Amino acid sequence: MGVLRYWPAQKSHLERIAPFNLLQDHSLFSQIASLGRHFSTTQLNSNALDLDLNLACLPIAMIGPCNELELFAAHIARNLDGIGRQSIRGLDLSLARSFCRQGLFRDPVSRFAKPGDTEAFTPVKSIVELLDGAGALIVAGGAYDYEVLARAIGPILDRSLTIILAGCPFMASIELGRHLDALRPDLILDVIEMDYPFDRRQVNLAGRTRNELRRSMQAACSISQGLMPASSVIERGLSDLKSILMPVFLVDMLFRDSVSVDADMVDLVLRLQAEISRLSQIFQGPHLDFCTILTEDLVATKQSDISSLLSQAGKQWLSGDCMDHADLARQTLADCVIDHLLPIAQLARMCGLSTPACDSLLSNASMTLSIDLSRHARDIAYLMQMHETTEDLIEYFNG
Repeated sequence: MGVLRYWPAQKSHLERIAPFNLLQDHSLFSQIASLGRHFSTTQLNSNALDLDLNLACLPIAMIGPCNELELFAAHIARNLDGIGRQSIRGLDLSLARSFCRQGLFRDPVSRFAKPGDTEAFTPVKSIVELLDGAGALIVAGGAYDYEVLARAIGPILDRSLTIILAGCPFMASIELGRHLDALRPDLILDVIEMDYPFDRRQVNLAGRTRNELRRSMQAACSISQGLMPASSVIERGLSDLKSILMPVFLVDMLFRDSVSVDADMVDLVLRLQAEISRLSQIFQGPHLDFCTILTEDLVATKQSDISSLLSQAGKQWLSGDCMDHADLARQTLADCVIDHLLPIAQLARMCGLSTPACDSLLSNASMTLSIDLSRHARDIAYLMQMHETTEDLIEYFNG
């Protein structure tokens, strides 16, 4: 945590023991929560240093759009001091289309308009070449057909592997992990999921189990230094406010050609907060305060009320391509609903919860796109196939 500083007498005890600036402009409750998450992260990062996996020696494999491979490689090279270009391999999605989920409008695309180059990593042309001797696999670029991906990499693996799903759908690690465990029960395969790491200050991540997360921390820290471990993949997904609230902004933008944070939008967001918090608490997660999460996520904001925070979020999240290209906005709306909101609503129904605000947003999204999005949803019914009762399902995630 660095060298202790001398603080003036008027500083609180929390401010004296916390890292500089961690608690600035936060309420006492938020200070305590942020401090707890900080110490939790520090301990996980410290534990990761004891792992046998040395990513400076073992190659890192990546699958994703070429532009994003370049971005991931640059961050990895900076975070893992001394790692060379020859240690980072990338398989462009144009060479791996069979892994892509068939998108509603088109295949997953990069979040960046300009084409990237491959100076920071070594491009490869096959999954066999990609995984040869690799210590970690980063899957970037959104949603994939995880059963097809598992069948592609499973038979090739000859050693344990850490797999990081970056910017992935809700509970994607469970989906990919169950296919890999069925194919290769002889290997220890740690599958973790994390938020998209380059458009927020704090990146939530989670493993299927806490041990999985602990073993994978060194690989995850190679991508981002702003990691916040969640207690479960449920908490990670329910805390991803960008994926949850983006449809609110996009429906408004596509319907009215602009975004207006009015009383109706604030009311909808507050009702979403209540529904998602109830689901979180069923799985022993925290009450989710959207104001606190947005304050932690948004860059350079000192806003505190929900209306101002939503206005700031809309400006940051919708800047650039989404505002300029209606097709990209439509695709982003479909992806957020299919990969995140619909599975959340399905999980709530499994637990006997009603979600009228979420259902209303889903209906509005379908009307905006003139498509019944529920017919394209990622189905998580397999969870009930893995567990006989809802109580068993809850115990599995809480265990």
